[in-house]
Amino acid sequence: MAKATNPRQIKRKIRAVQNLKKITKAMEMVSAAKLRRTQEALEAVRPYADKLLELMGRLAASAEQLEAPLLVARPVVRRVGLVVVAADKGLCGSYNSNVLRLAHRLLAEIQAPVELYTVGRKAREAFRKRGREPAAHWQGLPPNVGFREVREIVEQVVGAYRREELDEVRVVYTEFINAMTFRPRASRFLPLGGTAGFGSEAAGQEGTGGAARPAGGPCWLFEPSPERIFEQLLPRFVEVRFYRLLLEALASEHGARMQAMRNATDNAQELIDTLTLTFNKARQAAITKELLDIVGGAEGLRG
Repeated sequence: MAKATNPRQIKRKIRAVQNLKKITKAMEMVSAAKLRRTQEALEAVRPYADKLLELMGRLAASAEQLEAPLLVARPVVRRVGLVVVAADKGLCGSYNSNVLRLAHRLLAEIQAPVELYTVGRKAREAFRKRGREPAAHWQGLPPNVGFREVREIVEQVVGAYRREELDEVRVVYTEFINAMTFRPRASRFLPLGGTAGFGSEAAGQEGTGGAARPAGGPCWLFEPSPERIFEQLLPRFVEVRFYRLLLEALASEHGARMQAMRNATDNAQELIDTLTLTFNKARQAAITKELLDIVGGAEGLRG
């Protein structure tokens, strides 16, 4: 762009870059507003999920016998379910490429056959280009995603695990640290034992007949039985766990897009400054040339 010498063309390019700058600035502001709402929802669900995990641990420790297929690891992993959470759109820097790179690396490491589940249009398109069609796909999630959308995804994945169509489920998503820092992660989602924090505890402690007394803590009494409460809370716990992962991914997406649009806005301003300098030089050269022509013509008339 800066090599153009026609002032009119340079002026046209400056206006085009200024329009692009307005668009990227608006997109940055929209992403910042979405990030703020998603971050508030994430900060609200984190303590709830932590307390629910603590309650499930106490229930598992005080139960005499738990019959929960979601807790027990299968002796032989014949088929693995892989849920990949990406974005519906681009213009978010390396967000999509990082999570998809981790998913492809995980696919190469898993020895058993893999059943794909994708969240986000970019994930499905990336796997389709490699000749892999997802078993199920979800896209167009609302900005204020709630448990209705989460329940639809969880029911299908957990249903396949309960029917023993899958022996293990992993989730690839992006962990949200702050507005500038987020990293792709792969987490084992099912079975819960060993990752949720209460499966091994339930297996290694003797039941106390409906009461649990942590070391140095109060005695907990459960009514009805801990087994029944645990059975009722387990589906809710799975939904809350996936909801938290999904909010982590959405917050990371909005943060990445906000950062990318901010960089694009700064680059547009730098390009505008460069083009403005080139425009001024071209205009000055044109004026100098006209003056030289006038002076040359006057000297010719004198001669």
